[in-house]
Amino acid sequence: MSVPKTDWDQEIKFFLETYFEVVESPLDADQETEKHSIASITKKVMKVLPSQYIYEDDVYNVLLDLGFKMFSYEVPPVFDEKTGKELKPAYTDYAYFLKRKTAAL
Repeated sequence: MSVPKTDWDQEIKFFLETYFEVVESPLDADQETEKHSIASITKKVMKVLPSQYIYEDDVYNVLLDLGFKMFSYEVPPVFDEKTGKELKPAYTDYAYFLKRKTAAL
């Protein structure tokens, strides 16, 4: 008797829908908003689903299906606290914005 193949895309979708909400604009981002690359979202999913079946392109397709969006954002410069010398300059980065859903108690 064969076991039916698990639809991992549906499992990925369930995970993302359960724990995150779509952010429509960078202006809607708040302290509950996480900024992630495809690779970091895939790592999150792989913590709860069998990693040998999870691929970045599957996560990407689910993100698109659910309406998650990628935005650019500014990363501020990093300064040494003691000297005030700039350690890293400011730069623009890109990420998917995912708002964590908070548990209703």
